[in-house]
Amino acid sequence: MKNETAIEIILRLLKLHNKLNKECPEILEVIESYLDIEQNQITSAWNDAFLIGKNGFILENYSNGKEYYNEKYKKQ
Repeated sequence: MKNETAIEIILRLLKLHNKLNKECPEILEVIESYLDIEQNQITSAWNDAFLIGKNGFILENYSNGKEYYNEKYKKQ
């Protein structure tokens, strides 16, 4: 099984839905447009972690990944 991102999983599942594909193909197009955003977010997260590990310093002060996520994406 290949690794899939959340957006890729959603697209794969929705593409199996024949009625959706016939009646609302634009929904899949909108979701596909988010693949680049997701890729940039994953790349940015990897780069941040690489810098922390390589240089031994913390770019931002977060006690855990959830706190980082909530701050980065403005979740409360």
